[in-house]
Amino acid sequence: VKIDFPAIIPGASGVSGAGQSAQGKHVGGLRDNSHMGAFKNLKWDERIPEFYSVPTVWAYSLLKAVEVSGIDLNKVNFFSLYTKCLIYQRQFSRFTTASIRHYIKAHGLLPTSIGMLGGCVFEAWSIFCKLCDRFKHRYMSIKKFVITNQSDTLSASAALEVYVSDSLIALDFEFK
Repeated sequence: VKIDFPAIIPGASGVSGAGQSAQGKHVGGLRDNSHMGAFKNLKWDERIPEFYSVPTVWAYSLLKAVEVSGIDLNKVNFFSLYTKCLIYQRQFSRFTTASIRHYIKAHGLLPTSIGMLGGCVFEAWSIFCKLCDRFKHRYMSIKKFVITNQSDTLSASAALEVYVSDSLIALDFEFK
């Protein structure tokens, strides 16, 4: 697939960052794990809190992709990242506040304060939407179809295509 904008494709195996996150093991010292420890000369960006977690690693990856693509870095919104880190990784708040202070030095207190307020509103809305989804899935009947006994993703995809064409349904893919 060829696209004309930066994208991050997360892993999903048990040893990937996303897999570790699902197990509650994806938070810790930045260089204390096999994923980041392999980069011996890594220069971490001060705008991103310097600890190992899904939001910080994804933000760093996205920031590097944005830098390479030539997109104006002033358009990068760090406030959702800071809010997530302050809410979900409070034990690393000193790293998050250091990144916020760095952002204040570069952009000023008022724009940072307004941005942080926006980040809080966005995260509150996100939490509300997740709660609504949980309620919907728990109390509303949702038809599920599970594909099993497939040896690889190609055969699973073929089985899904057969199911969709036989059922005369349309798939709605939601990208968040």
